[in-house]
Amino acid sequence: MKKTIYSLDPWRQLLLAANRRYLEFISTIEEDKAGTDKLNKISQPVEENDCNYRGFNFFDPQDEKLFESLVSGEFNISGFQNKDLRRRLSDRNSGQISRTMKRLRVHGLIKKGWPPTSTTSPHSANRSSPSA
Repeated sequence: MKKTIYSLDPWRQLLLAANRRYLEFISTIEEDKAGTDKLNKISQPVEENDCNYRGFNFFDPQDEKLFESLVSGEFNISGFQNKDLRRRLSDRNSGQISRTMKRLRVHGLIKKGWPPTSTTSPHSANRSSPSA
């Protein structure tokens, strides 16, 4: 379909149908408990090897920027490294990014690459986790 002023009506019908299908899909979702449970789990502190790792606050601008960087889709195929996040989160140094990646790993949001490499990828089980 061409993108001209003369094709506005067909575009309107197409987009209304897409919106209608989307609203029908959303109306079939009944239980939000699973999403709430995941959000609560991510927000709670975790202890591993006598070290405490704080939870994520989705209203904190730094955590919001972190999650926006992770869900951008850029890292879905080949994963990411510390330097990739450092480019996007320019206000943090290498050590801060390393600690943030450890927090993400402990909370189960990312996992190390396989075979063992220096890349990390978003955990596929948590792609449906709410992002800021």
